[in-house]
Amino acid sequence: MEEFRKIALDARPDLRAAAQAVDKASTDHKLAIANGSTDPILGFDMGRNPPIEPISGVSVNVPLRIFRSAQGEKLRTKLDIDRSRSTRRDGGAQVFAM
Repeated sequence: MEEFRKIALDARPDLRAAAQAVDKASTDHKLAIANGSTDPILGFDMGRNPPIEPISGVSVNVPLRIFRSAQGEKLRTKLDIDRSRSTRRDGGAQVFAM
């Protein structure tokens, strides 16, 4: 029975496309999360100027992403994942309903 189910699913290119859409939406969601995170930047500086003694410094920069144009990107990609999964689920139910 499992073999027949696999044959039925493989015969439907729309289900294959729906599975690929779910994978793409998941990847886009991960990318949106990565783009929305803040990355602290650590820096260290050393210098020496002959008449002055050697100097060194440390810096920490944390960018605050307050006014970003793509703030809704995480939610949009999450909705794409849900829509693609429901399309795949509905197509699979249609195959096995016959």
